[in-house]
Amino acid sequence: MNSYQLKLLNEELAIRVTPSVGLDKKWDGGLNFKIETCSKSRLSVDDQEKLFTFMQMLMAVPELIDTDDDIRDRLWDVVQINEREHMLSSRSQSEKRAQNKSSRKKAKPEVIKFSDYKKPKENN
Repeated sequence: MNSYQLKLLNEELAIRVTPSVGLDKKWDGGLNFKIETCSKSRLSVDDQEKLFTFMQMLMAVPELIDTDDDIRDRLWDVVQINEREHMLSSRSQSEKRAQNKSSRKKAKPEVIKFSDYKKPKENN
């Protein structure tokens, strides 16, 4: 087992995502989340709690993607906008103008549908 210790700055928080893998070494659609925090945060307890709640909301996104087509489409639109802005910020002015003229929406990728995966039956 590989072990990696995340090194976080004082105010950083991270979400560690671990896919659930079956005996066949294939992903079974399950995801396990773990919030990592720095023990030396200078943030107030109130701010830490707000950020922790925000991270819990982020961890709820897979369920929303799986159950609400509207939310899935809106999230994809945001991804496209952010990707386009990132690309534009790293190009020269002439390249930016050319990109803006030819900018078209990308085809929507196949989004993970977690409910399509068969979960292993629990032994009672």
